[in-house]
Formats: sequence, C-alpha cells, structure tokens
Amino acid sequence: MYIELILNLSLLVAISVISGFIAQRWNRDNRTGAIIQGALFGGAAVIGMLHPLVLGPGLIFDGRSVMLSICALFFGPWAAIISVLMTIVCRIWIGGGGMPMGVLVILSSSGLGLLAHYRWRPQENPPSTWMLYMLGLAVHLVMLALTFTLPDETAMSVLKNIGLPVIILYPLAMILVGKILSDQVSSIRSMQKLQASERKYKELVENANSIILRWNSSGKITFMNEYALNFFGYSLDEIIGQDVVGTIVPLSDSTGKDLSQIILDIVAHPERYKNNENENMRKDGSRAWVTWTNKPLFDEEGLCSEVLCVGNDMTERRRAEEAARQGDKFSKTLIDSIPGTFYMLDEKGLYVGWNAYQRDEIVGKPEELIAGTAAIDTIHPDDRELIHRRIGNVLANGAIETVEGRVLLRGGPEFRWLLMTGRRLMIDGHPFLVGIGIDITESKLAEEALHRSHDMIVKLTAQVPGVVYQYRLYADGRSCFPFASRGMDDIYEVTPEEVREDATPVFGRLHPGDRDGIVSAIQESARTLQPFHYEFRVVLPRQGLRWRLSSAMPERMEDGGTLWYGIISDITERKLIEEEKARLESQLRQAQKMEAVGQLAGGVAHDFNNMLSVINGYSDMLLMEMSQTDPKYDRVREIHKAGLRSAELTQQLLAFARKQTIAPRILDLNDTIAGMLKMLQRLIGENIELLWKPHANIWKVKMDPSQINQILANLLVNARDAISGAGMIEIETGKADLDKAFCESHPDFVPGKYAVLEVSDNGCGMGKETIDHIFEPFFTTKKIGEGTGLGLATIFGIVKQNNGFINVYSEPGKGTAFKIYLPRHEQENGNAGNDKELEPVKMFTGIETVLLVEDEKALLQFAGRLLERLGYTVLPAESPLQAMRIAAEHKGDIHLLMTDVVMPGMSGRDLKEKISLIRPGIRCLFMSGYTADIIAHDGILEEGVHFLEKPFTAEELSAKLREALS
Repeated sequence: MYIELILNLSLLVAISVISGFIAQRWNRDNRTGAIIQGALFGGAAVIGMLHPLVLGPGLIFDGRSVMLSICALFFGPWAAIISVLMTIVCRIWIGGGGMPMGVLVILSSSGLGLLAHYRWRPQENPPSTWMLYMLGLAVHLVMLALTFTLPDETAMSVLKNIGLPVIILYPLAMILVGKILSDQVSSIRSMQKLQASERKYKELVENANSIILRWNSSGKITFMNEYALNFFGYSLDEIIGQDVVGTIVPLSDSTGKDLSQIILDIVAHPERYKNNENENMRKDGSRAWVTWTNKPLFDEEGLCSEVLCVGNDMTERRRAEEAARQGDKFSKTLIDSIPGTFYMLDEKGLYVGWNAYQRDEIVGKPEELIAGTAAIDTIHPDDRELIHRRIGNVLANGAIETVEGRVLLRGGPEFRWLLMTGRRLMIDGHPFLVGIGIDITESKLAEEALHRSHDMIVKLTAQVPGVVYQYRLYADGRSCFPFASRGMDDIYEVTPEEVREDATPVFGRLHPGDRDGIVSAIQESARTLQPFHYEFRVVLPRQGLRWRLSSAMPERMEDGGTLWYGIISDITERKLIEEEKARLESQLRQAQKMEAVGQLAGGVAHDFNNMLSVINGYSDMLLMEMSQTDPKYDRVREIHKAGLRSAELTQQLLAFARKQTIAPRILDLNDTIAGMLKMLQRLIGENIELLWKPHANIWKVKMDPSQINQILANLLVNARDAISGAGMIEIETGKADLDKAFCESHPDFVPGKYAVLEVSDNGCGMGKETIDHIFEPFFTTKKIGEGTGLGLATIFGIVKQNNGFINVYSEPGKGTAFKIYLPRHEQENGNAGNDKELEPVKMFTGIETVLLVEDEKALLQFAGRLLERLGYTVLPAESPLQAMRIAAEHKGDIHLLMTDVVMPGMSGRDLKEKISLIRPGIRCLFMSGYTADIIAHDGILEEGVHFLEKPFTAEELSAKLREALS
C-alpha cells in the first residue's frame, strides 16, 4: 500500500527537477515566475491526489503536504495561493469523509511553508538540511494531528497505518526536494551573478573611455569595444576578422620596420610586451599615438590564443610633450636671444641656470664649469655689498628686487651696467632666485651725458636774467613746470622743485587783476599753438608788487596737452620807467596844454583887460560924478558890475593857467580861513551847516591870501551845488609829512612837510569818470548857464602855482572830499597872520609928474584923465619909443614912469631900464592884465616891483601911485 505513497514522493522529486528548468527561464522572484511555479507544484499535487494511498472510502493520503510546503517555502505567496487553490478544488471534487482533513492539511502545509519562507528567506540563504527536516517534521506532525478530525475509530486506524511512514519518509522527502531546489537556487543565483558580472563587464568594456580589443594568434581582430570603434572610425562588421596590421596599425613604423613581425613576436613572447606605445592609424588615414597594456589569453594547452589590448589615446599628450619640447627649445632660444642676462641662483647664490649672454659675456666659462659658480663674483666690487643684500632679501623674504649695478665681463676690468630684477621661485621647498638683467650701459652713458648737459643748462640758465622754463598743460587741466631755472626763486619766490609737479604756487602769486587774463592767454595759445607773450603783475611776499613778461613757444604733446618753452623776465624797472615816462608825457602834455591855454589866456587877458579897464574906469568915473537919484545911475552901475564880473573871469583864466600875478605872504591858514567864515557861510546859504575844524599847531605857508579866498569860494560853491536841500560842509586843516612810499603811490607828489586844507561835503558825490576830468578847463557837470567849468581848474592852477598838490576822494552817494597839500614855509619869523583890516577906501591925490605909457589909445586917454583928476601932471605916450623921447626932451622932473608891461617892440621892463639911464632914480609902476613873466616868475612878482593889475579902479590906481611914490 506504500507504493502509491512512494510514487507521490517520486513525482515530487521529478517536479523539483522541472522547477529548476522553469526557474532558469522565468525568475522566481517576479510574479510570473512564482505563478508558474505555483501551477507546477499545484498540478503535481493534483496528480498525486488522483493516485493516492486509499485507506478507505474518501480517506486518501498523498505527497501534497510536501509539495505545498516546499512550493510556499521556495516560491512565496503567489505560488502558494495558486497551488492551494488547485489542490483544494481537487480535494473537494474527490470528496469523501476525509475531505475536511484534506483541506486542512492543504492549508496548514502551505501556511507553514509561507512562515518558513518569510523567516528563512531561501532566495538569499538556501535552507540547511536541518531546517528542511524541521519544516518537514512540523508539517507532518500537524498533518497527523489533523487525523483526529476523522471519526475516532477511523483516526486511530489511519495513524496506525501511515503514522510511522509519514513521520519517517515525508521529512526525508522534504529534505531531498528542498536540497534539490536549494541547489537550483544556488545555481541560478550563481548564474545570475555571472550574467550580471558579464553584463557589467560588457558595459564596462563597451562604455570604457579606453580602446579595448582582442586579436588572435593570427593577428586578426576578434573583438573591439564601442569606444575603439568610434576611435578608429570602423563599424563592428567592418573590423571583426581584419588584420591588426594594415587596419589600425601601419604596415611599418617611421624607421621602416615591418610591424606584422612585431604582432607575431607578441604572440610568441607576450611577457616582453606587457606595455608598449606605438603610432596607430584610423580609417580616415589620420594617425594617433596609443599606449597599450597587453594581456595574453591562453587556451587549454597553455598556448597564447588571443591578446587582450587596452589602449589610451596619447596623441594630445604626445603633442603636448612635443609642444613642450618645442617650447623648451623656443624658451632656450628666446632666453639666449635676450639682449641681456638670464640666470637662476640657488639659496647659496650659486648659478644653476643661465643664458648664452650670461655664459659667454659675463661668466666667460664653458657650460660645464658654470654650475656652482658664485654669482656675486661677477659683480663689480663697488656694487657687491648692495647686490648681495638684495639677493638675500629675495631669497629670504620673497621680495621682488630691482637694482642697477655693474657686472664684470669675463672676470676682467671691463664692465657693463645692468638693470637686474630678481624674484623668488620655490622648488621642492627650496628657494631659488630667477632674474634677468637688461644692459643699460648706453642709457647710463646717455644719462650721464644728459646730467652733464642738464648741469650745463642749469649753469647757463642761472646766468640768464629771469627764468628759463618749460610749462606743461595737461588735457585734464593740470599744469606744472617740468623745468625751471634757479631764477624762479626771484621771479615768483618759489623753488623749481615746488612747481615741478604742480604749478599752483605760481598762479597763487599772480595779481588778482591779471589772473583771468593770463589764464585766457594760455588757453588761447594752447588752442592755436601761437607764441605766448604776456605782461602781468605778481604779488610776492618779499618783493611786493612786481611786473613780469613771459614769452614762450608752444608745441602739442601726444597726450593732447601742450608744452611751452619760454622765458620770464622781470620788467618792473622798465614798467616803472614807462609809467614815469607816461606820467612825464602826461605832465608835458598838460604843461603844453597849460602853456597853450596860458598863452591864450595871456593874450585874451592883455587885450580884454585893456578894454575892461576903459569900460570899468569910465563907468566908475560916471558913478562918482552922477547922483544916485539920476535915472541913468542904475544902468551905469549894471555896466560897471558886468565889467567887474568879466574881470573876475579873466582872473580865473589866468589863475588856471598859473599866469595870475600874485604877491605871496607868510600865512597862518587857521587865521586866514577864520576871517573868511562869515563870507563863506553867506556864500553857501543858511540851509547848509558849515563846520570849521582848525588844527592846533598848523604849519605856516607862503601864498597870496586872495588865492585862499579863491580856493575856498570855488570849493564851497561846488559843494553847495552838490547838496540837495540841507547838508553839511566841513573845512579842516592839518599837517602831513609825506614820505617816499606815499609819493610813489601818488603821482606828482613830492616828499616833504605840508599844511593840509581839506574841504568835504555830504553831497551826491562823483564817479571815477567824472573825477578823471574835473580839473580840465571848461569841464562841468552843471546845466548850461550854471557854471563856466573853470572853478576847479582855477583851484588846480593856484595849488600848482604854489608847488602844492590836490587829491580828490569821492563816491556816488557818499559825498566828496578835496585835500590840498601846501608846502610848509620854514622861515616862520616873517610877517605872518591874518591881513590887517584895510582902511576905508579913499582917493589919494598928488602933484607929481607921471610919464604914462600905454599902447591901447582908449586906455591911455582914460588913465590920463583919471591921473589929472587926482592932481598929477600927465605925460602920455602911445609907444616905448615915444616915451623915451619924452623922457629925454621934457625939461622938468618926471617922478614916476607908469607903463604897460606888454607892448609891441619893447616890454615895460626894458623901457624902465632904458628910461632909468635917462632919468636916474625915477620911480616905476607897472600895469598889465598879463605880465608874461616879464616882471614876475610863474606869476609871482619880483621883490620891490610895484604892479597895478588891469582892470583897475580909481581907488586902486590912486593907492598904487602913492605906494610907488612913497
């Protein structure tokens, strides 16, 4: 009865073998493989159930428990589910009293198998024999235990019949099947690992960035990876089976050697060719260098059947190496071509590298003898200490040093100047000095020559008056003096060094009034490149205000700037001479103008005063003869007044031209002015306040008091007219001791001591243009008919006639001040002070004989009548010759000669001298409207001369006659 049971177990073993076959094709780890395995084991269990061990109706035993537990253990839940479903369906279909037990055995066997599956994970660790036995024992103990689900008598019969075989055989069957499946799992896992390894190897080979190929003992290619195919440019079909030589290896190398023999030699002696490097060729004919690692592959007999070659493209490296070789060659050629030295020193200062110049010209030794030579031995002894110190600084501190020094040529006395630059280079932790030296001997010689030339230029320019300079104007507006001779210190009071980088100190010395002009001139010269020529002023700390002349020639620089070559001269003395010349020319023109006006005024005065003498004389006589009640009296008086005003105008002309005849006296200005204050107050009116500020100790002056009257009257009238409404006029006296410095800044002034008369007002004031013309004759700012324009001109003439000076200070809206400087009179013991009050006007008569000489007939007649009315005997003469004849022929005494000064043919002075020869002791009274310096110098009467100024009144004539005769 056990035959059926053994058959079931045999079927189980067969199924296990089939399972291994399926597992090789369908992976048991995925669902499809598990389902197929489940169907296989489920089908086997169904077959076993259809041929069971029958113990009674519906009571069967088979190998399903082993199949289901093994299926669940090795193939997991999906296989267990399929096999369980198939066997349960079959068992239910069979039916019988053992059907419930059969179903429970199916479920328990599969369940225990699944539990072991998750517990032991046979896919990763195949179960051991002991594990399989324990699982088989557990499954079948449960199965035997389930027999108790049968009726008691049946259960005991079943246990009695199958209990022992089940406990013994079924676990053994479990071990057998489990081991078969475990071996299959191990085999499959090994095969999978091998396949994975092969795949990885293939991927590695195919995707490697290296050339991988195999060729057989005949030299034919049997394998080539993708990289190699791409590298050589072939497809796999094109290359497989082709000879190595002639496809990827040239037939011969550069020496002509047959490379096919090398292929055969590699097969024969692979140990000689583990590594090699050779030139290969591509399909397109291009060449490439490849370094190969060769591995021989041996057959069963130990013969080399194939050679595995792994190669790397060395073309770029070979090119780089070749480039490096060429670069080294180029570098050496370049270094040897340097027009100077190249050297490399170790930490002891010994040569380890050099160029041809250093070898041949400096060291002068063969190549093999230079190494180890001390570099310092090639340096000139005078420079060794400096260069030794610099070499040490480079090696110790890594500093980059540049130094000029002399090197000896081949150890001899001859040397060259080199500009040497060295820097540190660290190699394997040791310092080296790498340096170059540029031969600067020619430039040093040129520099020395330049220094000598520069010294010569400096010495030469030092002898040139002024400054020889270069002035540089940059495109950005900066400027400097790259070169300036030592005269810069005198011209600008700055040193050449101060302005070598920046010209600002020079521009700081320019006079503010000239700075803009000189800047504009510089810019214009820079723009047009025309010569620069400019006169300007500077203000210097030591010298003060000085004049300079700069002349320069510009040229354009490459950077867009401009460079001038020029010279600056001190023209202060020339300018002073020019100013003095201009001043003297102005004075000369003024003097000539004054002389011309004086001549005009003199001529006018002479003739005009003659006529006025007649008019005023007769009108005066008529007034004396007429009663004031006479209807014609007022008319005659107006005629007389007009004549007097005309006479005053003539006097103003003469005063302006400094031709006025005066009789100076020693005066105290305070006393003289004090006597005029009432008259001056009436002159300006009551609405203007007159302030009088006399100086306590005023110096005496010598001048005609009437001129003081004229000065003050004219100044106060002008001040009055400048004041609108109420105002103030101030008269002040003072003293001034003028030094040379003051006079240098005030043209026409002369150093000395002066009494000062100042008249100031708070009127409308004047501008500079008006001030420049106020002393010109007939210049006036008043309306027509309100002024003659001679007032200030008269004052100017009076002041100049008395060797004085006048200054004007005025601004529009700020009033005006006139300051008059009159020379101090040193002899102050003379007759000084205010004029004594004159006696009341009265007529003086006489009985003497008067020789009257006048070329103007009307005046001769008037004067003769007037003299006769005064009681004198008159001898009239119309010319000097007639007067001389009368003097010689008259029988009686002639007591007085009264003569005109200016007459045709002979002056009054000459006439007086000639008549004095005829009539010794005769007295003389001169009369004239203009003396023409005949009896006066600069209008000042000579000592002892009696003079009657035309036009004159009867009272003046009578008084002068008595004065001359007394």
